[in-house]
Amino acid sequence: MTIGNCINVLGIIAVGTEIALLISKRAKGEQDIVTDARSLQVIWRTIGIGIGLTLLFRALLPHPVFTRTLFEYVAGLLVLGGMALRWISIFYLGREFTVQVAIIEGHRLTTNGPYRLIRHPSYAGLLLIFLGLAIHSNHPVGIIALTLPVFWAISNRIRIEERAMESYFGVEYAEYRKRTNKLIPHVY
Repeated sequence: MTIGNCINVLGIIAVGTEIALLISKRAKGEQDIVTDARSLQVIWRTIGIGIGLTLLFRALLPHPVFTRTLFEYVAGLLVLGGMALRWISIFYLGREFTVQVAIIEGHRLTTNGPYRLIRHPSYAGLLLIFLGLAIHSNHPVGIIALTLPVFWAISNRIRIEERAMESYFGVEYAEYRKRTNKLIPHVY
């Protein structure tokens, strides 16, 4: 199996696990405060449109950006690293993880594991996955369609989530924000 085919399989696994999360990790209790503002739908639509545009333009107007196979290895490492970061982040959140922006009964602020360094490692992992898939697409439209709109949709989701966290945790979350960055340690 070629590295390109391996990345295709990883992409299918990544999307498949996200669908499984959609089904299994929804806020369920009557006490849950959901403040999602349809941001989950926006993310999924953005990803779907990005994938569709990438496949369409690759089929109709093949125009590779990269000529060496090194880009495939970089893409594969980004996808694998993003998947690992996302799954580890979800593991650390435990029962507090839901696919909606929600505060569940007994919610606690998670500040250990990857949350020690950044506030949104799960989203950082998702962005790495799509950056890897964008590079793997080896097409200018794919690189743009799978990075910029997905980053915008996730940034919107982060704003919504941070408002919910601030309103629920108050000073505790404000202090946590002061000592961490959103997505990239010591940068952003």
